[in-house]
Amino acid sequence: MIEELPALLTEFAGQTSRTRCFAHIINLVAKSIISQFDLPKNKKHSNDEHAVNHLEEDLQDLESLAGDIDFEEREERMESQRMEHDGDNEDGWVDERANMSENEVTDLEWQLLPARRVLTKVGPFRPRWFVAY
Repeated sequence: MIEELPALLTEFAGQTSRTRCFAHIINLVAKSIISQFDLPKNKKHSNDEHAVNHLEEDLQDLESLAGDIDFEEREERMESQRMEHDGDNEDGWVDERANMSENEVTDLEWQLLPARRVLTKVGPFRPRWFVAY
């Protein structure tokens, strides 16, 4: 297929595009994995009020643990940096949470809470070159 596409599409760059496509797939997979550990946006669920309230308390504790980290500002900087370097980097990315029921999302939040706490605690210690400016 890689050998035939340059004959069919003048824009296709052959093996170079193959490498870029592979890198794009790796990037999408990494984004899907890492996004599971992002702090969720504040949503109210009507099912099982006690469990939801307890989860919200834990998430508030996590946010207070994060201290002065401004997640929205950091996400905006990273997004603008991504857009500068790879304009179409999210093509094909699917948000799995959109297809989940409220109970499944709540269960997922409970399962991810320990990992979020760890990432919040070790976040300030990541290498300087990893920080998006």
